[in-house]
Amino acid sequence: MKSPRVKAVAERLCGLAEGLCLAGLAGSVFSLYTGNTLWYFVNPKYQTLVLATAAGMATLGFFAALSPPRPARFSRPLIFAMLLGLRQFGGAEAFLSPKPGGGVLSEPKTAVEQAAPSRTTWDGREFVRINVGELYDICSAKGADKRTDKLSLNYLVQGFIQRGKQNAVIYRTALYCCFADATAVSFRIRADKTALPETGIWVQAYGHLEKTKPGKLPKLDLDAGFFTVNPDYIFVAEHFEETSAPKPPFMFEWHTDEPYAF
Repeated sequence: MKSPRVKAVAERLCGLAEGLCLAGLAGSVFSLYTGNTLWYFVNPKYQTLVLATAAGMATLGFFAALSPPRPARFSRPLIFAMLLGLRQFGGAEAFLSPKPGGGVLSEPKTAVEQAAPSRTTWDGREFVRINVGELYDICSAKGADKRTDKLSLNYLVQGFIQRGKQNAVIYRTALYCCFADATAVSFRIRADKTALPETGIWVQAYGHLEKTKPGKLPKLDLDAGFFTVNPDYIFVAEHFEETSAPKPPFMFEWHTDEPYAF
């Protein structure tokens, strides 16, 4: 049977261990806030919530370490220690490493990239820089057919190419909150005057929209995962530029007017 002194020391050590583990987890969460890896896990717009979470965990750790001794239960600090170990030694790269033909992990956009002009020029014509999700919203909005001011413009989009025997799409993943609600948004793509890139290539495509005719398009035969394809418009590409994935490769925001979140 444990002596009262040994029991008291065990209770105190249990509280200290729990407090230190919580403080370590708080520091780990805070490192996500201050570093360049937050977007691996969650939409950067939630960074304030991440900071509040780190502060809350640190506060709980402080009170756990200084609270009066209580019956020693090492299961709680053990669980916290395991979580901390997974964060420190697992790393985001363990499950987000690039795949053949896929994008690469990269840091968020620099100030120069964010300040890029809303339009660019190719072949003597202006093209509006826009992400696939924003273009999808323009085509899907109520009364979209009457928005000739937007539907008639030339656009520059970027994304992955996915090809089938009779079809091809250009798509990009939209991240609303985290990977659990990610959606790949896409357009059928056609290239009349240039060669269509191979599957898995990240490209910037210059082109325009063309209204599709119901029942005239072949059924999608793409060997890919789940994604949403715009049913009313096809993107007719005039020129492709193969490039690396943006930083980061996902769509985090959508604008209704220029400048768009290219």
